Amino acid sequence: MKIQHIKRIITHWETSSFSTYRDTFEQYGGSVNMHPDVVEY
Repeated sequence: MKIQHIKRIITHWETSSFSTYRDTFEQYGGSVNMHPDVVEY
């Protein structure tokens, strides 16, 4: 079992779409270096 899989089990993280990321960033904000336009580049 890979460490990434174990981390997802422990933290309950799930894969998300980029549109969900963008919507969440617009709603809650975030760091400039994690802005959707920067991440998408």
